[in-house]
Amino acid sequence: EKIIHRIKDQTLSAAIADDADVRRYGTESERQKVVIEGIEQLGDIAVNAIASRDKLIASSAIDALKDLAVSYLVLKQARPASWFLLSRALRQNPDFVALASESLNELTAEKTWLEWKALRQLLTVFSVAIAELPDIGHLIAIDVRYVAETAIEVNDEPALRLSIKFFNTFLRTALNHEEVRSAYNVLNQYRQVGEKLIEYDQSAALLDIAEHLRYYAHTSLSLHLGFVTETIAYDMANLCEKAYERKSPAHEALLESLLLLDHSPDSPAQEVTLRGVRKAQAKLSTIYLLHNDEAMARRIFNDLAEERTERLRSIRSELLAIHAKDFWEIVDRGTNFDYLDPKRKEQL
Repeated sequence: EKIIHRIKDQTLSAAIADDADVRRYGTESERQKVVIEGIEQLGDIAVNAIASRDKLIASSAIDALKDLAVSYLVLKQARPASWFLLSRALRQNPDFVALASESLNELTAEKTWLEWKALRQLLTVFSVAIAELPDIGHLIAIDVRYVAETAIEVNDEPALRLSIKFFNTFLRTALNHEEVRSAYNVLNQYRQVGEKLIEYDQSAALLDIAEHLRYYAHTSLSLHLGFVTETIAYDMANLCEKAYERKSPAHEALLESLLLLDHSPDSPAQEVTLRGVRKAQAKLSTIYLLHNDEAMARRIFNDLAEERTERLRSIRSELLAIHAKDFWEIVDRGTNFDYLDPKRKEQL
C-alpha cells in the first residue's frame, strides 16, 4: 500500500510540475512519460492483485487511480497549453497508438489525455474483475462516479463527457458478459451522476445520459436481461422525480424518455419486464398528483390508456402491498423499488 501511494504521489507531482521542476522531472515530454508509466503501474498492480484474489491491494490501486484523476482535475487548469499536446512518447503508448487520428486530435483539443489514460486503465481492470471479483467492478464504478462528479464541480465538460463514455462502456461490458448484478451496480452509480447534473443544472449532459439509458434498456430487453431494463426504468423515474422537484428544464424530456422505454413485448418474458417499467411510470405519477400537477400525471395516464384493465389492477395491487421501505435483502440501494409512502399510495 505504501508503494501504491508513492507511485500515485510521484505521478501526480509529475503531472502538475511547472518549469521550475525541470531538473527534478525533466522536460515536459519526459514528465508525460513518467505520468503514463505511473498510471500503468497502478493498473498492473490492480490486475495482478485480482489474479491473486487480493481485494485489499486491488482496491488500493484502483482508489489511487481515482485519487490521481480527481486531484488532477482540480489542478489541471493551471497547466500550460503545451502540457495537453500529445508527445511522441504518448502517441507510441499502446492505449493511444490504436486510436484514430481524429480521436487523438480530440484528446488534444479537449485536454483529456491523462483522464483518458486513467479511465482506460480502470476499464481494463473492470473487464478482468467482472468475472473474477465483481465487487471490484462495483468499486471501479463508484470511483468513476467520483471522477465524473469532480468534473461537474470544476466545470470540465470534456472530462465529464469522457466519464459518461466510460460508464456506457462499463454497462456494455456487463451486458456482454450477462452480468446482471454488475450492470445493476453500474446503473446505481450512473444514476447518481445524473442527480449531480440536476443539482448543477446541466441539462444537456443529463439528457445525453437519459438517451444512453434508454438505449441500454432496449438492448437489455433484446438480450433477455429484463431486470436490467426494469432497473433503468426505476432509475429514470427517480431522475424525473428529482428534476421535477428542482424545476429542471430537462424534466419533460426525461419524462418522455421514460415513457418511450416500453413497447409491444415480443415474448411472455418481455411482457413481465415491461410490466415492471409500467410500475415505475405509475409510481412516478403519484409525485405529480401530490403536487396537484394533473397535466403531468395525465401524460402517464394517457400512455397507460391502452393497457389491459386486469394488468393495471395487478400493478396497483403490487404497489399497494409493499409496506416496508427497506428491501428484505442486503443491497447497496437500500430501498425497495416498489415502495410508496402512504400519501403517494392515496394518489395511486
